[in-house]
Amino acid sequence: MSFNQLIRNHMSHEDNITKIKLCYTLWKNGISPEAIPAQLGVHRSTVYRWIHGFQMTGIREFERRYRRAKKGRKQPRKTSVLAKVRILAIRKEYKQCCGQKIRYILQREYGMDISVATIYRRVLPSRIWYNASI
Repeated sequence: MSFNQLIRNHMSHEDNITKIKLCYTLWKNGISPEAIPAQLGVHRSTVYRWIHGFQMTGIREFERRYRRAKKGRKQPRKTSVLAKVRILAIRKEYKQCCGQKIRYILQREYGMDISVATIYRRVLPSRIWYNASI
C-alpha cells in the first residue's frame, strides 16, 4: 500500500468518525433515522447500525471500537515460512509430540505465538500427525 493510499484511508476513517459524531448529534436531537443518511451521505443501513451501536455502548465506546477496528490487523495473517520450518523441525526432533507441546516450545525457545489450530490446520498436513515413521 502506497503512502497516498494510507493517507486517503486515514482521512476516510477520520471523515467517518466525524459522520458518526454528527449522526449521534442528529439522532439525539430527534432527527429521524430515515432523514440522517441524506444529510451525511451514507447508506440507511449504516445509520441504523451506528444508532444500534450508540444504544448498546454509548458514543465514546462506539467511537473507540470503530477506531480500533479500522487500525488493521496487529499480526500478519499468514504463517511465515520460518515458523513452518521451525514447527516441522520441532515435530521431527520431538517425535509424536502434540500441537500444544509444539506451541509451548515455539513460545519458550523462539518467542513465537502461534495457535494450536494453526499448527494443526495450516502448517502440518494431516498425514504427518498419523504417520509414526517420522
